[in-house]
Amino acid sequence: MAYVTVPKDLTRVKSKIVFGLTKRQLICFGGALLVGVPLYFLLRGRVTGSAAALIMVFAMLPGFLLALYERHGQPLEVVVWQIVQCCFIQPKERPYQTDNAYPQHFRHVAAEAVQADNIILHYEKGDREQPAGLYFDGRPDPKLGAFLRYEAKPNEPEHLRELLRQEQKGRAQLAPGDFKAHVTALHDGMILAEAQRIVAGLKDLSAPNSPNKTHFMVELSPYFVQIASSKDTDRLFSMLPYKSLCFTGMKDRHGLYAVIGKDENRDKEVRRPRASIRRQLSETKQAQAPKKAPARTKKNELEV
Repeated sequence: MAYVTVPKDLTRVKSKIVFGLTKRQLICFGGALLVGVPLYFLLRGRVTGSAAALIMVFAMLPGFLLALYERHGQPLEVVVWQIVQCCFIQPKERPYQTDNAYPQHFRHVAAEAVQADNIILHYEKGDREQPAGLYFDGRPDPKLGAFLRYEAKPNEPEHLRELLRQEQKGRAQLAPGDFKAHVTALHDGMILAEAQRIVAGLKDLSAPNSPNKTHFMVELSPYFVQIASSKDTDRLFSMLPYKSLCFTGMKDRHGLYAVIGKDENRDKEVRRPRASIRRQLSETKQAQAPKKAPARTKKNELEV
């Protein structure tokens, strides 16, 4: 039996034209022959035959190098141009530079900073104040004990208080929300996103993709299947606008699939679930019902 060796890197495979040579090799070899052979016959009468042959070889050598030499998939002229750029054109030292917002942020902090000429060093047994420019290393003090922390003492405390007030006012107050409603909204969004994904997947299919080629099918998201309850699956089923829809598993395949017949109209959009009429009536009754006054309790006073 005959075997053919197939290289692993298919990008290095090049199409051959004549005699197992590529188009580049044919052009380079042809140019080398057009230069070397006439040069040999011109020099043969003036110099010895060996000298003419040696000159012909040197004249044809660039053509052979251009045809055969490659380094990391790059031909000779590309490699030579890179060497010239690195050694003569580009600067020798190219420092690493970044363009980010940190310098601008630093200038903003420096402009808005509160001046403090002194710092307060806090120890276990007391505090000590010293100029901000004086060096300290956090060593224990013989009289005050171990070092705890330090803080800057502003020259104008009222200015610092005003900055803190402005920052506190600038923070938006978040209104307390309903955690149950938040979780419900997330659940509804997850079911809607899964329904939209299934509808889009069925639209993209050009031919039935079931094992027997009679149905269109799209796999339900494994993440959705793991966290969804039976009620969530029923809601997903009601949002898909197909008459022949069913959720089923496939033989020799993992997962749950949404399957429809091949004659089903797949140009429909997701069916929005209708709000519960019973829930709407109960909410209306609760809103219209007058609030009852709290029941009065009898207080039995004890006579002494």
